[in-house]
Amino acid sequence: MVKVGARVWLARIMVTWGIIAAGMAFISGETSFLIMRALLGAAEAGFFPGIIFYLTLWFPGTYRARVTGLFMACIPLSAAIGAMAVAAWQYVAMLRKVVAENEQRNWVAIAVDAAEQRLGDQAGQTRLDWVMTQLKARYPRLDTTTVRAMVEAHVKRMNQVRP
Repeated sequence: MVKVGARVWLARIMVTWGIIAAGMAFISGETSFLIMRALLGAAEAGFFPGIIFYLTLWFPGTYRARVTGLFMACIPLSAAIGAMAVAAWQYVAMLRKVVAENEQRNWVAIAVDAAEQRLGDQAGQTRLDWVMTQLKARYPRLDTTTVRAMVEAHVKRMNQVRP
């Protein structure tokens, strides 16, 4: 770090850290996770000593202990804020799932209503088959058993509401 300077060294650490952290998205198993985690640890290993060295260049000796102490006090604070951010992201993911499920139910209801309008008063099974055909054509990878159960439940509800 003394050869190239603290600025260049810290920039290299941050760029390497970012590239490896972005590469964590391509993990496919336990072995690749362990390898990427080891690489990430190696990439970030020089960050703390580099920051401490950089602080020695910025502040005179009389302030150095205070500034180093403040920097070290911010480490657990950042962990606490990071934990709250992770908890917030869990709530966001949960909310997205609820919205997606609600949207799926609404789409099934619209499809069943469209089937009833198109097919008139034919047998309920014919309507269900038509809806499943339309859904399968639009979404080939769709789990038909779950959707069929949702459609059947919606048709039952609609039949109970009608006089």
